[in-house]
Amino acid sequence: MGARLPSLDGVFLMSAPLSRAERSAIVESLNSKLGPMLVSALAGAVNYRVARAWASRHSKLQPTKIHMDRIDQALQAWDLLITTESSISVRTWFMAPKPQLGDISPVEAIAAGHGADVITLATNHGHTNNL
Repeated sequence: MGARLPSLDGVFLMSAPLSRAERSAIVESLNSKLGPMLVSALAGAVNYRVARAWASRHSKLQPTKIHMDRIDQALQAWDLLITTESSISVRTWFMAPKPQLGDISPVEAIAAGHGADVITLATNHGHTNNL
């Protein structure tokens, strides 16, 4: 899999194009954590079931680079939060509106292109410990 490189805004981007199998594995990993409905929503997909198809190595449907960037941002936030919280708490964190995000959920913020704000909020979670 390509290495993560920091971009200018602090969001990590993949350094090399991913293979179909790598994309499928990444989507499958996030699906197992958040569920395909939330993954589809945060990726900005219209169909809430599309993340299931993306996780299949045999599907003709493949996520775009924008979808994968959003999925990567969600995985980064997950990885930051899971070190101190249970998986149920982290999943709930993704769904709950946050005042720091203008009273929208991290899922909605990532879908709207504000993944860097979500990562910052997750990073600061360790300092505030307030899901």
